[in-house]
Amino acid sequence: MRVGDVFESGVLVSAPDAGATPVAITVTATVTAPSENASDAGAGGHRRLQQAAPRAAVVLLPEDPASRDTSLSAARQQREVRFRFSASEVGTAGLRFDVFVGGSKKAADSAAYDLEVLGRQGQVF
Repeated sequence: MRVGDVFESGVLVSAPDAGATPVAITVTATVTAPSENASDAGAGGHRRLQQAAPRAAVVLLPEDPASRDTSLSAARQQREVRFRFSASEVGTAGLRFDVFVGGSKKAADSAAYDLEVLGRQGQVF
């Protein structure tokens, strides 16, 4: 990605054995330093995107929440949960997505990605 790009990133949550009763799911997005992506959910150093330092290479768009709620059931066993971001400056950032089931305070699963933001590119013809 390049400085000024607006993009979406997220996860696909699934529960192939979900029953008829919907299961509440919450997905949170966190910006981290790239080296922090291997740590456990809730470990120190993670910053919610809304509270990221102004010089973060990637930021959540101001009008978007850092947490999204959905549900899974036998009728709907998969959901795509996406968040919109902006590349604000050259650098490397980590994105982490944590999935919480049924109001639990402990993440049931997590996914982490490192992203590099490059400088602006000249016009392409």
